[in-house]
Amino acid sequence: MIRPLLVGWSRVSLACYVLLALGVLALLPRCGGSNSVVPKPRPLPPGAHFEGVWYSPTYGELHIVENGERVAGVYSKDVRRGDIEGQAVGDLLRYRWTEKRELVEGHPVVLRGRGFFQFTVGEDGRDYLLGEWGDDRAESGGGVWRVYRLKDRKPDLNAFSRAHDSHEFGESVGSDLSFSEGDLVVDEFVGN
Repeated sequence: MIRPLLVGWSRVSLACYVLLALGVLALLPRCGGSNSVVPKPRPLPPGAHFEGVWYSPTYGELHIVENGERVAGVYSKDVRRGDIEGQAVGDLLRYRWTEKRELVEGHPVVLRGRGFFQFTVGEDGRDYLLGEWGDDRAESGGGVWRVYRLKDRKPDLNAFSRAHDSHEFGESVGSDLSFSEGDLVVDEFVGN
């Protein structure tokens, strides 16, 4: 009598473990990154623009300049120095980033990826860019990048030493940089 009860209990336990494992597996894609999709652009609020000096406690200052829809920027914090270049459509800025870190002098590490920012005005009346960055060809999943505008500051693409980078800004991407609805359409990085 005890043996059939234990066999029945084992089957129930096994079924519970399988269901638990399936539940954990369903959550795994959410771990370690975001499954977000790049939002669709909306119209910018009247008078709004991306150009300016922005700040994030995680990534430091971000200086952005605009030329029509084309956007260029530089950012820096601690050993992190990088460039962004992209295109703004409405309130959405989609960009490619290149970053150089030199944790050990003489041994720089170059990282590249893509990302997006969406312009918004917060409840506090302050301008924010809310977005994400991704590694390589992904536009999200690497981390959240949220910045707020520093008032009364003019952007300067030479604000940080350019010695960290072997190219002048803009040479890595040709003038045909374009973004299409849903997916990013760009040439490969030069110099890989």
